[in-house]
Amino acid sequence: AIFSSSRNKDCYNKKVLHEIGVDEGYIGIFLTAKTENLPSKKVLKLLYLLKENFKKEVVFFPYSNYELCIAEDIRKEGFKTINLLCSSGKFIEILSFASCILSGRFHYCIFSTIAGTPFIPFRSSTNKNEALTKQLEYPIGVLNYSESSKTEILNTVRYVLHNRETLKKILLKQLPKQKKLAEKNIPVK
Repeated sequence: AIFSSSRNKDCYNKKVLHEIGVDEGYIGIFLTAKTENLPSKKVLKLLYLLKENFKKEVVFFPYSNYELCIAEDIRKEGFKTINLLCSSGKFIEILSFASCILSGRFHYCIFSTIAGTPFIPFRSSTNKNEALTKQLEYPIGVLNYSESSKTEILNTVRYVLHNRETLKKILLKQLPKQKKLAEKNIPVK
């Protein structure tokens, strides 16, 4: 149903990011339910890998209780975390300033689509992310957070950053179609 909400182009401003201390052009990370109980050291490895290779701020978005716990370790290492205690409109605004989003969470791939922010989907406990990328005709394949090599992750992020504008156009072009599908399944009053 989130596709049936509209993207308010007038509300996008950098003030939201400055309020939380994040610079425009960051790389955002959402884990998946499959990564529960993953040691924070493994998550930190990914964050450092991205930060060192792309010289961009990397922001962790904790979702579950476990992720909220490891967010403390992540902050101690100097990374920013953003808790999701805001409206969907503000959240989409926050995502709109990212260079790209890595996410194993289906709904955050959808939020990224609405924001026009290219995303790299991780495999989750369902096939929703695979189905979404197919439905969006999105050229980025689903990665396995635990099994993808550093090289595969880096090459995929490099591709997304290099082709950001093209990928953004692909995502935004799909919004009207996705909105119709959402309204067909869940009538909007």
